Amino acid sequence: MIVLIGTLLLLPFFYYGYKEHQFSQSNKAKKETETGYYRKASFYAFPLLPIGWLLLEMSHRFFSLSFDTYRDLIWILILVSCIVYGRTLQYHRRKKTKNLS
Repeated sequence: MIVLIGTLLLLPFFYYGYKEHQFSQSNKAKKETETGYYRKASFYAFPLLPIGWLLLEMSHRFFSLSFDTYRDLIWILILVSCIVYGRTLQYHRRKKTKNLS
């Protein structure tokens, strides 16, 4: 079940990774104002990793998790953090574009 969830999370992970790579190659990425979006995205995405890791460690103390399950859950946590980061960046860019029109 955990492997299925991780596999399903790969699609949005690659999508947001592609969109970020595409944006970083454009001329808009060179502007100084875009750096605020990276800061906002980091504000939402980076706390997920330590909080999720803490919750995983706390649950590991009460429930016996195998090494494979623990490893898969860590990877899911990393994928979710990257997806939240990419989604937040895309949301703020669309919000800015909508406000300009």
